[in-house]
Amino acid sequence: MATVVKEARYVLTNIAANNNKFWNIRLFDDGACETHWGRVGEDGQRKTFSGWSEHAVDAKCREKEGKGYRPQKTLGGTQADKTVQGEKLAEVASTQIETDSAETLSLVTYLARINVHNILQSTTLQYDTSRGTFSTPLGIVTQDAITEARGLLIDLGGFVQAGDYGHSCFLPKLNDYLMLVPQNIGRAKPDPKLLFPDIEAVRAQNNILDSLEASLQMVLSAPKDTAEPVVPKLFEARLQLVEDEKEIARIRAKYRATQQSMHACAHLDVKRVFRVEIGSMHRAFEEEGSKIGNVKELWHGTKASNLLSILKSGFFIPPTNAPYVTGRMFGNGVYFSDQSTKSLNYAYGYWDGKREEKCYMFLNRVAMGREFVPKGPSSNLPAPNTDSTFAKAGASGVANNEMIVYKTCQIDPQYLVEFG
Repeated sequence: MATVVKEARYVLTNIAANNNKFWNIRLFDDGACETHWGRVGEDGQRKTFSGWSEHAVDAKCREKEGKGYRPQKTLGGTQADKTVQGEKLAEVASTQIETDSAETLSLVTYLARINVHNILQSTTLQYDTSRGTFSTPLGIVTQDAITEARGLLIDLGGFVQAGDYGHSCFLPKLNDYLMLVPQNIGRAKPDPKLLFPDIEAVRAQNNILDSLEASLQMVLSAPKDTAEPVVPKLFEARLQLVEDEKEIARIRAKYRATQQSMHACAHLDVKRVFRVEIGSMHRAFEEEGSKIGNVKELWHGTKASNLLSILKSGFFIPPTNAPYVTGRMFGNGVYFSDQSTKSLNYAYGYWDGKREEKCYMFLNRVAMGREFVPKGPSSNLPAPNTDSTFAKAGASGVANNEMIVYKTCQIDPQYLVEFG
């Protein structure tokens, strides 16, 4: 059987010219050469030639580069094959997250499934259920490509936020982004405004990059000197079903005490309570956050599809200039409330119109320390010599209390509460 001795993979995206295509070439040790080309996301066409040399392949690649093609920043077939064989995302999570009951294990499986469903529903990524990895139509992208794409996404988010689609830099940056993160955008000439209609589309692309980066780490975790891959340690978390009726009653009473009928989610009630510990966050809180003092028990609501990511990596504060944090009223931090249904609205999907009757909130220890009460929304926060912001209802230009901290070490999730 002939062996591949040289291989190159290229991509060309030019929205204005309706180009979104790939071109691959492989040279075998018997002189045979195979080319494979087509539209990104489609199978394309293949053709084989005989009597080729490495010099001829190099010349053909230079010809493609002269036409605007760029080398794909994706893993080759050999690397991409060394993934976590036989391990699904749900299986990895259920193995690595410490659970204490069938109910808790079922919750972990549900969170993994809804995480995958949410990503696939809003993107053109592919998911390998046997390996637990996401990839673009042209493969799993490299770390360099992900890093470069994040920078481009920040710039694109700025244009989208301003509605400045006509800016001279918008289309070139969009082309660059799609060559780094290849996606099936259809055959018809795409309208850039439909590809990135709003900041939610930018957030969706950020989710793509997060998923690709996690998949890349799973691939690269395989030892180079063995055919047996290992499952990387992705989760350091513990979930336990709370069966103490007094504790459940306390949490239910806390929820109902600030339940407001004006909120769309107000018809929901506590169904189950799980004790949660995220190792890295708990240690950081004990070692640093708790010393700040003024610890409060506060709610944080988020979509169910985000929960697995939080259990894996904890709460995350993205860079200040990241487009998916645009619009935060009191600076770039993690937001909480002592008013339950205010936070639950975020989990319920009130703000994006995708309502979920089964949703979740974290109940957290939050070290507020020295609080600053603003007179209204401001991006210049936190204020000097303070540890947090307390946006008070009626005093800070908001209808409900909002508490914001700017360091994740000030947060220690205690419970994951299910509502329905």
